[in-house]
Amino acid sequence: MAPSPTHPSLPTEQSNPGQTIPSQTGLVELIDLHTAEPAELERLLEQWRSTELADEHLTSAEIARDDADCGHLVLQVEYEPKATAGLAASRSPEAGLVAALLDRPPCFRRPTSR
Repeated sequence: MAPSPTHPSLPTEQSNPGQTIPSQTGLVELIDLHTAEPAELERLLEQWRSTELADEHLTSAEIARDDADCGHLVLQVEYEPKATAGLAASRSPEAGLVAALLDRPPCFRRPTSR
């Protein structure tokens, strides 16, 4: 993966927290996560993804690591086409554990065209 200033594989544009944009199949949101414990954060995100995908109205949730910053992970979430930006925040057991591992608040972005 060739690093870019913001992330090695996901082109982005800064946006308002929680903002989502339409994709061909649903709404896509990118979430930057910074932690001193990237392996534990990735493990929790994988656990959340495997157990909560359908319950949270998601069609996909991908996790990517920034090769230029080992403590930076990006979560790309795609909501079902009928989902709206006003969906309630996650209430999964992993949500509180993920928040506790973050060194700073998550940054929500939207994908940009290549």
